[in-house]
Amino acid sequence: MTSSSYTSILPVESTGSTSTTSSRFTLPDLPPAPNHPADNFVFPKKSFGKKQIVWLSCQAPWFKRWSHLHYDAARDCLFCHTCVEGFKKHKMLASFAEPS
Repeated sequence: MTSSSYTSILPVESTGSTSTTSSRFTLPDLPPAPNHPADNFVFPKKSFGKKQIVWLSCQAPWFKRWSHLHYDAARDCLFCHTCVEGFKKHKMLASFAEPS
């Protein structure tokens, strides 16, 4: 996988909500189907690295390849729609529903 195919992980503060919060982030309230931005949507880029800075962003083709991905524009991060719904229904651990 090339470096341009990775996306950022945004830490989100816990709000203390009971069923949708882990110690590291707050899960979003999701629509019934995953949010897939338009093919021409320009995803924000984030810088990574100290010695050699690499600019990375989400990629539109990912949504065609992995239909379960959900893009949260407010946080600029991806969620596995299936995982978040499973966590909210207490069918999986929060670590599987973390943003990536």
